[in-house]
Amino acid sequence: MGNNVYSAFFREQHPYNFDEIKDSLKISDDGLVKDLIRTMKSYNILRACKSGLQDYENLSDQDLIFADVKTDSIDTVFVFKFVGIVLLGNVVIKCYPKYVDIDETKVKEESLILALKALEKYNTNKTQDVSLYNGDDDKKQFNKLEVALFLLHDYFIHDLYTNQEEIIEINGEGEYLFDKTVEQNMAIMQDGAIYYVEIFTRCNLDNDSDYFRQLHKCILNECSSDLEKTGLLDIFGLSSVEFAESKLEDFGEKEYILNRISSELGNQFITHRQTLLKTLYAFVESEYGNDTNLNLELLGTTSFNLVWEKACAEIFGNVLDTKIRDLKKQGKLPDITNTIFDDKQKIIDLIEKARWEINDKALETTETLEPDIITIDSDSKGFYILDGKYYMITPKEESNKIYNQPGIQDVVKQFAYQKAYQNFIQEYNFRKIGNAFLFPQKYSVSEEKKKNIIFSGTVQLDLMQYYAFKLLAPIQVLELNAKFVFENYITNTNREDELFSSDMIRSINEETIFEEVGLKEKADNSMFGFFKPDHYAQVVRKIKDEQVNRIPFYFYAFGNNNKQYAISPKALDSKFFIGYSMKNDELVIGDIKSDIKVFGRNSLKQVLLNRGYTKESFGAKTYYYLEISNPKIISTSELSKAGLDINSIKNNAIITNFAPKVIEHE
Repeated sequence: MGNNVYSAFFREQHPYNFDEIKDSLKISDDGLVKDLIRTMKSYNILRACKSGLQDYENLSDQDLIFADVKTDSIDTVFVFKFVGIVLLGNVVIKCYPKYVDIDETKVKEESLILALKALEKYNTNKTQDVSLYNGDDDKKQFNKLEVALFLLHDYFIHDLYTNQEEIIEINGEGEYLFDKTVEQNMAIMQDGAIYYVEIFTRCNLDNDSDYFRQLHKCILNECSSDLEKTGLLDIFGLSSVEFAESKLEDFGEKEYILNRISSELGNQFITHRQTLLKTLYAFVESEYGNDTNLNLELLGTTSFNLVWEKACAEIFGNVLDTKIRDLKKQGKLPDITNTIFDDKQKIIDLIEKARWEINDKALETTETLEPDIITIDSDSKGFYILDGKYYMITPKEESNKIYNQPGIQDVVKQFAYQKAYQNFIQEYNFRKIGNAFLFPQKYSVSEEKKKNIIFSGTVQLDLMQYYAFKLLAPIQVLELNAKFVFENYITNTNREDELFSSDMIRSINEETIFEEVGLKEKADNSMFGFFKPDHYAQVVRKIKDEQVNRIPFYFYAFGNNNKQYAISPKALDSKFFIGYSMKNDELVIGDIKSDIKVFGRNSLKQVLLNRGYTKESFGAKTYYYLEISNPKIISTSELSKAGLDINSIKNNAIITNFAPKVIEHE
């Protein structure tokens, strides 16, 4: 590196024109800035796009400019799609996260370091090896920056590479060598005990002159010197390293050094030392005799959104990959039996896969919807569907529009996740349903006064929310303090408590949902429903013989042609149930307590089996299902005495005589 170092901070996804980049770096040479921009574009660190855009989060091909860099264009701006540090020769680019909108160097440094620590944790979960190279194929370059930081951090933790020498001493302080002492010394007998005047001991001493120890010192010197010149030692809070001055050439020709390291690797079986030797090998191979040192060096990522998503999932106790039986053991689910769900299933496995029928053959896909985070609050019986979104949403009240937000496909998917879990939610009697996007907050100067989780609003879409006489809870907009998220992520701290005690409590329960769509609580009316004879016979027998306190009732929802069957909403808004079949001399009555559920024919078959009922054939593709409590059998004459004619009731059909009807009570 030369004597002059050009260094500046840049905000992720903030637009800069050519002159702003040049002035920030204090570079007078237009050509150098053009080369820098061109190089960063080739690595997708920087994007050239049209100026004056409202949304720099979701750039389309029409927004991007692929022409060569122009120094005088007022129509072109450059946006950093990167969080981290870029080195090119003497130029240092420090890209801090977009949620920091404060022009204070200390704030920028702190946020950048925290983001890099979170990235380090994220990468550690993927691999244990240091990233030696940037890019792929023809763009592959040695990443001296990351290697230097690895070597320095490693040195401060583990000290210098060491090969220890075994020293045998007489009467030393090391390990007692019993066999050697007995074999080579004369024993003295006294008072029935055996004594040795001299004993042999063994100790291991570091070999300070060891070749690899000295090579390690030389490389550490170079790494420390380069980082100090660029000011990065201070940013990372590292002390400089100063050993006796030496050069790589002092250790021999390049091939000689590499052969020595390879030979040492063959004799070394300690994992940490192997990793260190491999890193030293890569350093020598790439840096030996390299005076220009103009490689692009990176420490960071162009996909910081993945780090945000992972951090949110970890601190809020994501159970997506947890089995139902394990959640029961943890107390997050009640230990109920006879459900339609297998205890061996993971929560992710509960989402239905698409089924294709091609040439009359049923085919199943392997892909399905996959939410970011599912978390459960056993205390409040809450089920939360969360999605970490690394967007800085920007409402414009003057134009009544919002920018920099997730696309409509993300909104549709989030509602689909909730719908996919409805049966599970109802089966385990969750009373609170939270569905939320998790965005980072803008950094505040008075950070300590800011809440870690802020409720900002909702996202609603009637197209997805209304279905089958139900209303899905709106998607909530939660803004999280990024410092809170990443600090807890780095320290492996679960913060479910913060989530459950926050404004997330605005989660919508069933009663609230029905009130919002204008449906009153169940009226004193009665649902009048038809039982198929085979099912009716089983129901009557169980009521008479087993004295069950609940019975299942189901009816058509969708036919095989995906046509929905009509039903009166008043029927579903009733408190009482009257059931009949082909026999008109008796009826089944009871209370409607449960919420309506929707099952496919296979799921319904399993539900009925779990409840002790058999059903061989199903005429529809999908069924509505509810349970009747406190069932009793009465005669038709008792109903007639109350002034109700069963035949007239059956004739108030909407589409079919067998659809549930309603008896309105005055």
